[in-house]
Amino acid sequence: MFRIANLLPLCFILLLLPTSCRKDEADEICQPTPAVVNAEEQPVSGTQWEVVVEDPNSFTRSLAVFNDQLIMSYSRPDVGTNTYTYSAHYDGVSVTTHPSFPLTTLTFRSFERFRVLNGSLFGMGAFYPNANSNAGVGVLRYNPEDNTWTDFVSRPGMNTLVYDMAFLNGIPVIATNEAPFVLQQVGGQWVQMGSGFDARIQALQMINGELFAAGHFQRSGSTTVNHIARWNGSDWEALDEGLNGAVYDLALYEGKLVAGGTFNRAGTLICHSVAVWNGSSWSALGDGIPDGAVFTLKTYANELLVGGRFQTLGGINTSNVGRWNGTSWRGIAFGLNTKVEDLEVYQGKLYAAHGSARPVQDLYMLAP
Repeated sequence: MFRIANLLPLCFILLLLPTSCRKDEADEICQPTPAVVNAEEQPVSGTQWEVVVEDPNSFTRSLAVFNDQLIMSYSRPDVGTNTYTYSAHYDGVSVTTHPSFPLTTLTFRSFERFRVLNGSLFGMGAFYPNANSNAGVGVLRYNPEDNTWTDFVSRPGMNTLVYDMAFLNGIPVIATNEAPFVLQQVGGQWVQMGSGFDARIQALQMINGELFAAGHFQRSGSTTVNHIARWNGSDWEALDEGLNGAVYDLALYEGKLVAGGTFNRAGTLICHSVAVWNGSSWSALGDGIPDGAVFTLKTYANELLVGGRFQTLGGINTSNVGRWNGTSWRGIAFGLNTKVEDLEVYQGKLYAAHGSARPVQDLYMLAP
């Protein structure tokens, strides 16, 4: 049964943290907007998690705040019809599903990630057209006027996932799950970027004007990079000795690059699941997360929020969600009993997406 929790939002002003930029025309050059701390942001607080969306036929993997709404992936076949609902939004009171796509036109997997780039919301994933078409779509752009999505990245033969997208000097860069795993658009064509990688990328992130890639790869051409790399203008280069395990997300925190994943070393440093790069060396955040994985990172009100699959955080017992306050790790309402694939703060409240069809609780809210 589909259930919407009737919840009253807090009256905090939400600051959208820009992550990159996009270009609308071939000659437009965009630069990333630096993050700004809103003086009215307060650390998220609450004592319990409440279910906002509960639907046995859907799952919510990705979240984003856009146009004063919480946008969520909402992967659900529409029972009795040949259509599929793939997104919805929450306004603090109720959830509204977005128009469905006919399955004869679009075979949908799910949104892997949302990005708000230069005033537009983009969704990455795998959006396959019907068998009569030879072009696939990997990135969609959201139209807030009617809650629909339009093609943004498509190319003949594209039948693969797009995990993430960024804009470098106005040029779109996409991460896919097919070799060479990273492509850039040049002259209207999608071409390999530098030496590419030997396995897929999970996250692309612009940090202080530089492009970083992170994921499951270990090499770029003949260069060993170990799961994270920086674009130097002509090719990909290592960050010291890199990390010894997969990276699932990147974020900017206190002016530094933060990586979250399944590693326990950064270079030669013991560093459990969360590592910080200051431009020349790695450092740890306390004892980190030694027993699990970090899937998502979110910065808000001078804190680093983390979600994933774990049972301890910085030596304290808490499940799957927590925070770093600048000096130490803290749990959030004793954690959640399910893995967390995405976090977002909307109207001052923290939301967590579970990311799979079981259990049926898809979206949680941190409540007083």
